Amino acid sequence: MKFNLKLVALLLVMLMVLTSCESALAPLLEYLPEGWVPTTTTTTESTTSSTSTTKKQEEEKFDRGANSLTRKDLLAMYTLTKEEVDAAMASLDTMVEVSKTAENVDEIDAAYEEFEAAFYHIAEQMTIASLIYYCNMSDEEASTRHLDTQDMFYDLQDKYMQSCRTMYLESPHAEELFADWSEQEIQEMLEYDPTIIAVKKEIEELQVQYDNLDDNAHDFNDASVEIYKQLIVKNNQVAALNGYDNYYDYASKNVYGRDYTAEDLALFRQYVIQYVVPNFSKVYSDFEGWRNLSTTKQNNFREFVAGNFDAGKKNYLLMYLDSLEGTMGENMRHMFDNKNCVFSNNKNSHPTAFQTYLYESETPFCLFGSDGQSASTMVHEIGHYYAAVTNNDINNYDLCETHSQGNEFLFLKYCEGKISSSIYPYVRAYNLVNAGYVMILATIVDEFEQRVYALDNETISNMTSEDFDAIMTSVCEPYGGVDWVSSNISDPLDYWRQVVISNPVYYISYAVSAVAAVEIFAIAEEDYDAALACYTALVEGVTEEDSFLGALTKAGLTTPFEEETFKKIAQTFRK
Repeated sequence: MKFNLKLVALLLVMLMVLTSCESALAPLLEYLPEGWVPTTTTTTESTTSSTSTTKKQEEEKFDRGANSLTRKDLLAMYTLTKEEVDAAMASLDTMVEVSKTAENVDEIDAAYEEFEAAFYHIAEQMTIASLIYYCNMSDEEASTRHLDTQDMFYDLQDKYMQSCRTMYLESPHAEELFADWSEQEIQEMLEYDPTIIAVKKEIEELQVQYDNLDDNAHDFNDASVEIYKQLIVKNNQVAALNGYDNYYDYASKNVYGRDYTAEDLALFRQYVIQYVVPNFSKVYSDFEGWRNLSTTKQNNFREFVAGNFDAGKKNYLLMYLDSLEGTMGENMRHMFDNKNCVFSNNKNSHPTAFQTYLYESETPFCLFGSDGQSASTMVHEIGHYYAAVTNNDINNYDLCETHSQGNEFLFLKYCEGKISSSIYPYVRAYNLVNAGYVMILATIVDEFEQRVYALDNETISNMTSEDFDAIMTSVCEPYGGVDWVSSNISDPLDYWRQVVISNPVYYISYAVSAVAAVEIFAIAEEDYDAALACYTALVEGVTEEDSFLGALTKAGLTTPFEEETFKKIAQTFRK
């Protein structure tokens, strides 16, 4: 009997973090000259040394039409009707009735399988509707479809949970039906409150309201805060309905599967302040040396780090993928081989990129937005994709972000000797600057959220934009203060508004995984093959039972909560 609560639980997690598995924070375009925009044309000077690639690789051009879908294709894939949802609802009624009268569980299996097929179909249609929306978030019809389809899925989830409870309490076969459920799962099912569905719908609507704000408008700060205050209250309702005091604690454990304590995080922050902050200036200084390059080489450098991955004379991404052997190479090429991605160049598309999952088709899928098509962003998402196509039961987001950021650093090491030796040192420094940026800013955002969610809802409701900024200002003090963070990283008083609504309580996953990714790079600089083996073990050698820290240990890495790990990072920054 395949009947299991995880059918719903897995998709609830997917819904809550649909856009979270994306490129770490953002490409550091602010470090490049104002007015520079990535182009889709070939640069005037090759960034590749003359002996590093074959003629075939030099001439290879990426055919987007042969390797990806379009928004029009996605629209054709969306076929969901209300009648299909009604039929799925009816199949649950049938399953409940059969469970009461059947002579054995085999009779219930047939009813369950009918529901299960409908469930995965509706889940996939919900994801497709979301992808269509994220291709153009100004499309009102797409926005309405996105919310309506999620509403239908939430309604189905609600009926499923209540049907489970009825079968558990009234079916003579309950003991056998629920044999695989843990005590905690059974307790959650028995205590399930349908109110949570209405709250989740309201959360989705708030996030779409936020998407529709103009972040360049003079009232953006106040408008985003008003949405944020409502979101905090709604998220805390979700937490309370699941037996938690606040959403930060609930999400850390139940959404993101974190296996470390508040004490571990306090130590992590201390190490970031002690080892990353002072060494960030060193690697940033190294990076700034790119300004002394010739104009042509500056353009080549900028194209490589931020231009579209398929714009140049040589496609380093494809070269990297072609160099990988075994299941790693096969699964990293799987996305293009099966057209499981979409590129959106609409100015109103999702700003960067993310990976989600099509459950009926049983495949990962990636969206690359208008600012999310650089080689490093592509490699980041392909890291997610590789892990998902290998084992989609891994739902630990700290580990997921290690898969993505670790792949970025493997790609970086691969490119040494492939791109011009006059450019590579600055590309290396750029990637390390980005990693330091992630470690510092994501850690700051996490502590900000931890403090905010510790406040009661009444306090939150009465707070002003300035009150939230005061919390962020206080959090920044040990890092050198708001002025240092603004000058060296990004304006934290602006940045927190850009991330905490769309991805609440997510950002510490970027920070801890960035530490692990830089450790993989440190290994790669000594032995690239050893780093590949370590990374492969981190993807293919773990199961859903492994924790983040356990997976790192199993792959031969240290953890982000050890001082020795940060000493390695500091040494890598200082090279």
